[in-house]
Amino acid sequence: MVNAIAAIAAKMNGMERQAMAAVITLLVEGSTAAAGAIIVSCALIRKAKAMSYTIRLLPGGHEFQAEAHETLLDAALRCGVNVHYNCNSGTCGGCGVRVVSGRVEEERFHDYVMKEPEKRQGHVLLCSVTAASDMVIESIATASADEIPRQSIDAKVMKVESIGDDYRVLHLRTPRTHTLRFLAGQQVALQVADLPPRRLFIASCPCNGMVLQFHLRRDAADAFAVHVFNHMAIHDPVRIDGPVGDFILDDDSVRPLVMVAQETGFAPIKSLIEHAIALELPQPQRLFWVAPAPDGHYLENYCRALKDSLDDFDFTLLLARHDGEWPRLAAAMAAAASTPAACDVYVCAAPTLAEAVRQAFIQRGACAGRIKLASGAMTGVC
Repeated sequence: MVNAIAAIAAKMNGMERQAMAAVITLLVEGSTAAAGAIIVSCALIRKAKAMSYTIRLLPGGHEFQAEAHETLLDAALRCGVNVHYNCNSGTCGGCGVRVVSGRVEEERFHDYVMKEPEKRQGHVLLCSVTAASDMVIESIATASADEIPRQSIDAKVMKVESIGDDYRVLHLRTPRTHTLRFLAGQQVALQVADLPPRRLFIASCPCNGMVLQFHLRRDAADAFAVHVFNHMAIHDPVRIDGPVGDFILDDDSVRPLVMVAQETGFAPIKSLIEHAIALELPQPQRLFWVAPAPDGHYLENYCRALKDSLDDFDFTLLLARHDGEWPRLAAAMAAAASTPAACDVYVCAAPTLAEAVRQAFIQRGACAGRIKLASGAMTGVC
């Protein structure tokens, strides 16, 4: 019995260790049978949680892995698959799909009333069921920005994270019943108090539409940034409208990825990188991050962590202040990139630097159609 306890306890989380404490108490009291029952239950629960299943979407053929304890919607979003959904609470029916093969288990009750013909045809809500086997389901994955609906959401401030004196990461949380559906690289308009809306790139992964990140640089001419730096507090309301923009990843490409960011233009690049990781894309990623001073690389440690944990990620931090330096800098990036002619290039920078990068990569053989330049307002960039 002692050996069994030691073997299981070594792999337990906090809640399971509390259960093991109850086991030890029962053993001390002489209730060996009850203690053994708890051990067996913990082992069975852990085994069930460890199971995962392959889910295949028709007609596109996208596949993702779903753990036995998570809803199919959570699994799809975690893996970077942009399936259709709206409320994520079983109210609207927007995540309805048809099960072609495989088994599901009801995870939670939903208010949406499914018609009897739909039930007979195998329709379920992704947000309300878990996989009980490998599955094939009919659901159309979102492939373009045009397929993402415009949304208006009342969110709240979770945290305003200070990164040095001049940069902030704004964390917003949407209601669980109304998360933001977006694609990596898109923008939304944020509105607080009586200030005009401020369009910003989303810096977080679409795999979590409830917790959103935005990057801002101190700028006395930017009323929204001034409010974030000096007045914004936890739980403050923020209105979100969007998303917009087509600066999105080509999920079907297997070409190496080159990302170029300037200061807080790193926000959508970070979202693209995290989306690529969620999709488990096999190609290498190379990041070039330009800033006027070292503190402009405000998430350098994040980049180092990515390099340490990923086999095919590398980054270069570059310093430059003036437009006159852009051609030289862009040429150096194109020269340092592995086989520019075979790469997909994503650039979020001020227009003059972005154009210099585009020209430099084209001169090195890159296809113009594979170079994406972000458009719209970039905090601290333009």
